[in-house]
Amino acid sequence: MLRIANKDVAAAGGSTRRDGDARHIAALRSAFAPARKLYFDDTFGHDRIYLQWLGTLPEYRRLGFATSLVRWGIDKAVRDGVVVTLSASPQGFQLYSG
Repeated sequence: MLRIANKDVAAAGGSTRRDGDARHIAALRSAFAPARKLYFDDTFGHDRIYLQWLGTLPEYRRLGFATSLVRWGIDKAVRDGVVVTLSASPQGFQLYSG
């Protein structure tokens, strides 16, 4: 499914978007690495589902797609008996914290 989504994003010009730049994504991963280790890996270990990199194109927002993906991750974690974690921007914190 991710492979299909990546192809769809690339076909829609996602590879030329500023937020789709591989260098920016690598820099973001690098910046998150210490916090991810401290707050997630050291606390919960690696046996978990980590929801990450969730984005919705503007024309598909407010249609429930992101909510469905998050719900799928939570349901899978419950079925597998593992913790589900995510990190969020300040805007995302409002969404995920209810």
